[in-house]
Amino acid sequence: MQDLKHFDRFERYVDLADVYAHDQNYRITSQFGASRRILVAAIHGGNIEPGTSEIARAIAGDDHGLYLFEGLEWSGGYHDMHITSDNFDEPIFDAMADAHDIVISVHGCRDDWGDGVMIGGLDHTLCADITDALQLAGISVQTGDHVFSGASPRNICNRGRLGRGIQLEVPRRMRDDPEDRTHIAVVLKEICGHNF
Repeated sequence: MQDLKHFDRFERYVDLADVYAHDQNYRITSQFGASRRILVAAIHGGNIEPGTSEIARAIAGDDHGLYLFEGLEWSGGYHDMHITSDNFDEPIFDAMADAHDIVISVHGCRDDWGDGVMIGGLDHTLCADITDALQLAGISVQTGDHVFSGASPRNICNRGRLGRGIQLEVPRRMRDDPEDRTHIAVVLKEICGHNF
């Protein structure tokens, strides 16, 4: 399994905040939805992993909590702003996760890292439901043996009150396609509505 941490310039949020300015290089969005059951998060939004913010917003809508950490156009992007999910410790995110039962984190991956949307996290029941729903909708899914298992308790997807959640890794080709982004979000929104 490939160790992806070596790509990160910063290990922790406080180190990133010492170099980059809030609302100049990055933006944080947090909002509560009608329910405190689910928080949908894109901690690598904006130009860090393009398309993840749009997917997260569409899943959350007005029903679920939303947290976005977005690199802005003029910031360094992936290699300068990415903090791995196990190390991400931005205080607003931590407070939002503590206020919700489950976190669904939306990430981006390279096209050559997997076949379709890679699903991980410690909520195995919800993972199976999401996998089935995406496949039924014709979206290719990969579970199990991939580098984005989301199995660490420190992973952001597992930091909600229940200690288990879902990590979605969406390939670049799907994040770049507005129809694919919408398709994924509609399926996830429907699953979240049925399960919660």
